Parts: sequence; structure tokens; C-alpha cells
Amino acid sequence: MTKGKILIVDDEEGIRDMLADLMEVLGYPSIVACNGREGLDCLEKEQVALVISDIKMPVMNGIQMMKKIKERFSDLQVLLITGYEADYSREEVKEAGAADYICKPFNIDVIERKVKTLLERGNGRGTHVG
Repeated sequence: MTKGKILIVDDEEGIRDMLADLMEVLGYPSIVACNGREGLDCLEKEQVALVISDIKMPVMNGIQMMKKIKERFSDLQVLLITGYEADYSREEVKEAGAADYICKPFNIDVIERKVKTLLERGNGRGTHVG
């Protein structure tokens, strides 16, 4: 089976690029989007195994996007990241459907472990073609 891509959604270009570079080093192809609406558009066109998304973004935030993902692609796992930890509890984010949640600034090793764990847990079930 072809390894699905990782969709990275963040309005901060530096974060998008850093995560895309990290995924490439780890051997995971990735695509990027700068808000939730663009992220959903990517899901319609690309095979995706995991979504990594910021929460606070213009146009459509990460939680709004995740809810739409869960309606259409219920098995697709979403890892949310935020710089505003005080605004969201881990429980609230997980209840909304996130597989996990990380606060910025984050440690590269933590992202690597969580991505590997989520992809192994998904075992390909989340991979889809829009």
C-alpha cells in the first residue's frame, strides 16, 4: 500500500515548513494548507493518512475543520497543535474528535513520537482518497 501523505494545516508559514521538513526527514510525504478551508480542499484531492493542524487560524479554525473531517472521513486521525493552551483543555479537544493535542512551542521529538504512534494506531484505516 502506498504511504499516505500527512496534511499540515497552519497559518504560520514557518511552522508549516518546519513540520513539512520534519515529515520528509521521517520519510512521510506531506502537503500543506494555511487554514481549515484549504485543508478540507486538500482532503478532496489527496490521499491523506494523518492531519496535523493548528487550532487558531483565519477563515476556518482547526476545531471547525476537524469536525468537518470527522463527518466525512470518520477514521482519519487529527493531531491538533496550539499556542493558546489556556483556551482549550486536552479533554475538550479530544471530545471534539482530536486523536491528540500538543502545545506550542513543541519539541520535535514529541511530534515525531506522536505522528508515529497515530500512524501505527490508524494502521492505514484513516488513509482515504477524497
